Amino acid sequence: MNISTGGTLIIGNFGSRNQHKAFLDQILQWKIIHRSVDDLREIFAKSHFVNSVEIATEESGVNLFALARKLE
Repeated sequence: MNISTGGTLIIGNFGSRNQHKAFLDQILQWKIIHRSVDDLREIFAKSHFVNSVEIATEESGVNLFALARKLE
């Protein structure tokens, strides 16, 4: 697939600061991979988005968002 126009990719991930990790894992048996900002940066360092990724978080740090932009 060849996409010639720009765009933004947004990926969400639970942050490693999630205080409810044990509850989600042990009680609800949600096998979620919790990542840090550095973990997400490392993932994108191996991609074509390496120079255009921004990692954002909401105030509590539970949810991380990787915003990767494809330049035109």
